Amino acid sequence: MGRKAKFSGVATSVWLAAASAFLAPAAQGAPIYEYTINAPGPFQVFNSPTAVGKTATATTPDGTFSSATTAAAGPGYLQGSSHATLDLPNGALGTASGFSQESSDFNLDNIIISGPAGEIVHYTINVNVSGSIGANISGSGPFFAAASAGLRFSTNSSLGGEGGVDLGHITASNGLITEKTGIFSNFAGAASGTTPVWSARGGETISVGLILDTVASTTESFGSGPGAMDAFADFSHTALFAPNVFNFYDPVTNAPVTGWTANSTDGCIVDNAFTCAPPTQAVPEPTTLALLSAGLGFLGFSRRRSRSIG
Repeated sequence: MGRKAKFSGVATSVWLAAASAFLAPAAQGAPIYEYTINAPGPFQVFNSPTAVGKTATATTPDGTFSSATTAAAGPGYLQGSSHATLDLPNGALGTASGFSQESSDFNLDNIIISGPAGEIVHYTINVNVSGSIGANISGSGPFFAAASAGLRFSTNSSLGGEGGVDLGHITASNGLITEKTGIFSNFAGAASGTTPVWSARGGETISVGLILDTVASTTESFGSGPGAMDAFADFSHTALFAPNVFNFYDPVTNAPVTGWTANSTDGCIVDNAFTCAPPTQAVPEPTTLALLSAGLGFLGFSRRRSRSIG
């Protein structure tokens, strides 16, 4: 059956603002999963059925800086979000920057490929993603706000494999979506895609893994403001297997074939159908987190550039 499935998450919140930051404790729940959080010092949360994360805030004479990260991983799904804000109601005398990042992954090494014993088949895996991303700025710069999300894939069988294969990424910067590739090419709040083609033999056990990364950052330069920045990559709604997990193809003609299926107890795959759903309560929405001070009210007269997808 292979080793036990691995589910993990890493979240990092780092703020450089007047050399001070406050880090709130992370939540812990009933036993199911394990995460490692770095914000910035590492500690572990064991056996949590819901997302865990870190927040960091710093208040200086210039304004308020805030970040929040969350990460969750389970059988066949990933959840993660990064959010960074910077509010300068009176302008800045110095320079400040913020950075928020998470990475969550699962690795399933007990997926059984069922078909004619010993015969070779090609396979791809269907993946869905949903969430939102944006990087908004208001006021007098120079300001820089950016957010990005990416999805990676790994697999291994008796015929070989590879790790860290890029399935695509999306980037937002200063009010614009600046890049969309792979599975995110047609992203508008949700998207679907498939992994590259790999090979296996009938009756063998293979491994499959997914990695979700999100990043958000805000930076202001000396003498900026007044103004505010808000960057978020919220994929708490998730990256997960599609309802029909595997596609099987003839290794010579690449035509779809029947008589093949996949099963995994750890991955909630039953006769090639994904049977689990991620927790509904997992990750707080970064887009609903208010800026920590009320300095935005006076910015109506200022230049505003914003765009959000999802």
